[in-house]
Amino acid sequence: MKLPRLPKKLRVMVGWTLDLFFTRDIEQMITLRDVEALGDLTNSNCCLFSARTRDSRSTQMNANLSM
Repeated sequence: MKLPRLPKKLRVMVGWTLDLFFTRDIEQMITLRDVEALGDLTNSNCCLFSARTRDSRSTQMNANLSM
């Protein structure tokens, strides 16, 4: 079995030392598919909201007229 040589040991040591001082950056990659899915989701929610608002307004108007 072959043991790690000095360059490999140095690379690992430098990597671990840098990890002590600097945190890793975590990024979220947003793809075109994600943007389209969010657009579809917001469009469907807007349609649902406007339909609910329209229904509640007509119910309120009918209640006011019957008084």
